[in-house]
Amino acid sequence: MAVAVLYQYIFYIYIGILSLIITVWAGFTTFTTIKIRKKPKFKKYDPKIIVIMPCKGADLELEKGLKSILEQDYPKDRYDLITVVESENDPALKIIKRIGVKYILSKNICTKCSGKVRSLTAAFTKFRSYDVFVTVDSDAYCKRDWLRSLVEPLSNKKIGVTTTFPYFNPIGKANFWTKVKLVWGFIGNGLMENDITRFAWGGSMAFRKGFLDGKSLKIFSEALSDDITISNIAKKKGLDIFYVNKRIIYVPSKTDFREFKEWSIRQTALTFIADKRVFSYGVALCLINMVVFLSGIILTFEFGYIFLIFLLPFFYGIIRLMIRVENKDRGPMLIFIYLLLNYIYLINLLAAKNKKTITWRGITYGLEQ
Repeated sequence: MAVAVLYQYIFYIYIGILSLIITVWAGFTTFTTIKIRKKPKFKKYDPKIIVIMPCKGADLELEKGLKSILEQDYPKDRYDLITVVESENDPALKIIKRIGVKYILSKNICTKCSGKVRSLTAAFTKFRSYDVFVTVDSDAYCKRDWLRSLVEPLSNKKIGVTTTFPYFNPIGKANFWTKVKLVWGFIGNGLMENDITRFAWGGSMAFRKGFLDGKSLKIFSEALSDDITISNIAKKKGLDIFYVNKRIIYVPSKTDFREFKEWSIRQTALTFIADKRVFSYGVALCLINMVVFLSGIILTFEFGYIFLIFLLPFFYGIIRLMIRVENKDRGPMLIFIYLLLNYIYLINLLAAKNKKTITWRGITYGLEQ
């Protein structure tokens, strides 16, 4: 009898903990949704802009990306595009020259920084007269309103950096791992939508002249990750990072298991540089999500449909996923991938935890954790 009562108390405590988790989730989700739907208005802002694209190798749709930037809905005399390559032998130059885009060579200005940071620093140093600096990845292409949408919020002096996040667009006949990358990428959208976890994604960001002053530029020039360093500089200056919550930039994606594994672990490892707590927070969140989901299924079958309430985060996540995914990419496979996402990310966290190096565009870098 006593044992039965003890089990009953444990059951009630367990249900109470699950209920608390669902309540916190519902409150957080409601608050975030309301905030996202508030569309801030900004003054018309037409600064002189330089768009900087570091290039290394001929990316999947580099030509499409370059042309998309040249065709922006922004006064043609108010912005310039410059590409940065490491040598005259870079395969990207064939495409760059054919289109007629200007380029410069990066300089060997640091020993620990990444090639991308080296290229960006060369451009930041050379082109000082522009009002706004915009960076974009060479594997991306943009909608026509990308530049205006990215730069306009900088009319607010409290905003130090603006950023977007890409849609990892499957091209051709998308295989399983290309779809996984698409769904995995929405983790980034979730991080962007919250003030606490937001970061400046270097593949598409903008800041005003003076943001990278002498001291900040020196810090940036010695960094491995442009995203993390720019985000940290903004925080130290007490400036906001503004997320442009529009789908205005795409990264063409065609990947296999080996490529996805390398990419996802590298991305995860880089987040540890920004904050070592990412590992413990990430593991805890994955485990909580797994326990709540499995508990919801077991309790529903054992005790009744009322316990479907514990599956609300899962149903909400599926709805959000289907809203985010473009029509051509929707299908039952995405639901299966969504079910696996916590397991995949948990494996990423564990694999990245003790990594000492990462390989990025053919170059190996040491990780200082």
